[in-house]
Amino acid sequence: GAKAELFASSFFPAHPKHLSPKPLQDPMPEIDDGEITKEQLLKSLQSAKAYGAPGPSGIPNVALQSAEKFFTDTLYSILMASLRIRYYPQRFRIFKTIVLRKPGRSDYTIAKSYRPIALQETMGKVIEATMARHITGLLEDNDRLPQHHYRG
Repeated sequence: GAKAELFASSFFPAHPKHLSPKPLQDPMPEIDDGEITKEQLLKSLQSAKAYGAPGPSGIPNVALQSAEKFFTDTLYSILMASLRIRYYPQRFRIFKTIVLRKPGRSDYTIAKSYRPIALQETMGKVIEATMARHITGLLEDNDRLPQHHYRG
């Protein structure tokens, strides 16, 4: 209804029609991207919030963590196949968006009194966390991060 349309227009504004291109910079020399390891995947799985909100499947992180010895090889195979064929499974790109009231607001008839929360599929979160961990490590090891950037 009207409330959903208000949220949609507020949370997902139209893209600008024309964007100015950014000036090109000299590319940095390539770095060896190394191999993502099962240990990196395990670390991402173990450091996920056990009882964080699950995505559309409803599978919580604690279930993945409890079954890690049965599950890690399969998830690692999915991760490596995704990189090899350059395809990220559609299932992991589906989000469930919920809208929460911001506490202490005087008027809940305006969209700014709410905030959207996107719940991502838990297996996708683990894969993305592993990739982020790997890329950040490569950038740190090769002094490619700004000095004010900290891992985490």
